[in-house]
Amino acid sequence: MGAILDFSVEDLVNDFDDTAATILLYQMQKLRGVGYNDIEIVNNTDTTIPVDLNPPGMNNNDDIELPAASVLAKLVEITYRTASAPNETKTGYYLLTATDTTSQNLGAITGYSIFYEGNSSNVATTTPAAVRQVLDSFELIASPEVVETILAALAAQAEQAEQAAETQEPEPEPEPEPEPEDPDLPNLPNLPNLPNLPNLPNLPNLPNLPN
Repeated sequence: MGAILDFSVEDLVNDFDDTAATILLYQMQKLRGVGYNDIEIVNNTDTTIPVDLNPPGMNNNDDIELPAASVLAKLVEITYRTASAPNETKTGYYLLTATDTTSQNLGAITGYSIFYEGNSSNVATTTPAAVRQVLDSFELIASPEVVETILAALAAQAEQAEQAAETQEPEPEPEPEPEPEDPDLPNLPNLPNLPNLPNLPNLPNLPNLPN
C-alpha cells in the first residue's frame, strides 16, 4: 500500500493522522466505484489493533515471551447511499490501518480495512456493541522476519545492559593489611637497691673578712 499511496514507514510513525487520511480517501474512492454515494464522515476516532508477536511455532525461543504490541488505527463512522437503495441513508463503520509488521519483506507496508455495513440510518453517539464486538476480534499476526528482528534487538539490548552493569560495578576495596604484632620483650632483671649514703659533716663557719 505504501507504494500505491506513496508513503513510507516513517510517515506512519511521524504523522499517522495524515497517512490515515490518505488511506481513508483511497477507501472512499473504492466505495464510490462500486455504487456508494453521498458518503459523509460522521466520526473519526483514534484506536489501536493488537499484533500477535507470539503465534504458535513462530517464536523458537521459549524462554522469551515477547510483550504485547499494537498498531495505530482509525475507526471511521460514515453515512452513505447505495445504487440499489438510493433513497435510504445507511450507516457504516470502517476500521483502517497500515503497518510493516506483517510483511515478509522488511519495510514493506500492508494496508488493512474492515467495513461493517449497518442497516440503520440513525447515527449513534457511540459505536454499537455488535459493531465493537466484530472490530475488537480483529488482530494482526507479525511475520517471522519481524519476530526474528525483535528477538535480535532484545538480545542486543540485554547484552548491552549486562556490559553496562559490569563497567559500573565498583571494584571491591582491598582488605587492610594486618598490623605486625610487637615481639615479646624479655623481662628485665630487678635492679638491686642502692645503699644509703652517709651524712656529710657540718662545715665550720668562716671568719669575717676585714673591710
